[in-house]
Amino acid sequence: MDEYSPKRHDIAQLKFLCETLYHDCLANLEESNHGLG
Repeated sequence: MDEYSPKRHDIAQLKFLCETLYHDCLANLEESNHGLG
């Protein structure tokens, strides 16, 4: 029953959020780099 605990679900959501934010940041960096060049 442990695998379906709310805590584990929260961690999965956090991981997903962090990955999404990370990709967004990378995309923004790419854009600003192109703007500087």
